[in-house]
Amino acid sequence: MNPRLPLGRAYLLASTVLRELRASGIDTSDISHAGSLRRMSPDVGDVSLVAPVDDAQKVRLLRNFTRLPSAHGVVAQGDGGARIRTDRGEVTLHVVPPEHAGSALVWLTG
Repeated sequence: MNPRLPLGRAYLLASTVLRELRASGIDTSDISHAGSLRRMSPDVGDVSLVAPVDDAQKVRLLRNFTRLPSAHGVVAQGDGGARIRTDRGEVTLHVVPPEHAGSALVWLTG
């Protein structure tokens, strides 16, 4: 079980992951926070991101995400996303078709 992170630390972790993705050549302009981080809860149990991408970009995005400098291991990976372990906690990247991005945010955020 992941320990809950204070909102500021969770936001910093998500920002670090997004910065590293940009540095790897990924356009992060459409990637959004999800879950308790998006709701701005005082403590965050799961740092989640949603990336609306088409099938052509999905493989590259997931490959770059699992190979980020801050990633110390891949906890899970599948067709719908991946979860990495960092020094500051785990981060989940959900990949969805662009036409399902809105419903994915609602589903994952509540």
